[in-house]
Amino acid sequence: MATSITNTDISATSLTIGPSGNVITTVDESAASPKVGVGTTTPLRKLHVNGDNTSGAEISLTNTSMSTDRKTMNWFMTGDKAHWRLLNDAQTAGGSSISLDYDGYLTTSKGTVQTTSSNSNTYVSTNPVNTWVEPSSSYRVAITPKYNDSIIYGDFMIPMSPQGAANILMIINPWYSTDGGTTKTVITTGQNGVSVRNNYAQSWFRSSNGYDSNDMQNHICKFQHQPNTTGTVTYGFYFRSEGNNTTYFNISAGDSSTWGWSASQCLELREVRP
Repeated sequence: MATSITNTDISATSLTIGPSGNVITTVDESAASPKVGVGTTTPLRKLHVNGDNTSGAEISLTNTSMSTDRKTMNWFMTGDKAHWRLLNDAQTAGGSSISLDYDGYLTTSKGTVQTTSSNSNTYVSTNPVNTWVEPSSSYRVAITPKYNDSIIYGDFMIPMSPQGAANILMIINPWYSTDGGTTKTVITTGQNGVSVRNNYAQSWFRSSNGYDSNDMQNHICKFQHQPNTTGTVTYGFYFRSEGNNTTYFNISAGDSSTWGWSASQCLELREVRP
């Protein structure tokens, strides 16, 4: 049974419609700040929606002039969290949502999805001649992609103190692993099949005047990689030299109060979805 009230002035200061627990209530209609409650007879705000599950405590605004479920905004509660969600397209049409969690973090299915970083103050030295070596297993950073079509962008900042001669060529090359670093695959971003040249995503370098025990090189290595997985992927880097060249990472070879140094290594990853 439905009741229609049209163009009626109700002078009461409150009005309740519906049975207990499923009501629409107005409070202090004549006051400067009237309140409306849905599911409650004691609204605390100008609009107060109360319920014990998502469907029972949800406010939705939908543009009905467009196709079903397009351009819908929802506010709802789940457990002890409040959510805001914007549905850009019908889910059946492959649409995705943008949601703002209660703690202020913005999660999105497009653009930059997440970032993570690792800082290490582990001090090691190594002298790999014409062979790849991971200086330390502490020099790693891991990420768990939220989407299997995301691209991972890496920015590695690696301070070191090489001790080789001026003509010694060195190289840093990032690698990735889907088993926690047990199996490492060198990341390549160049073009294959260019004569016998190597295809790497690397930082090549040498010095024009040799090294002393306190010299620093701070190398920035950038790369991109598409892991095609939502499982955890670990990233690190290999190092090698073309000749004898003991190299210290994160610390100078010399222990000098004037020019000796130590520095933190930073490895940063960003998940980006086109």
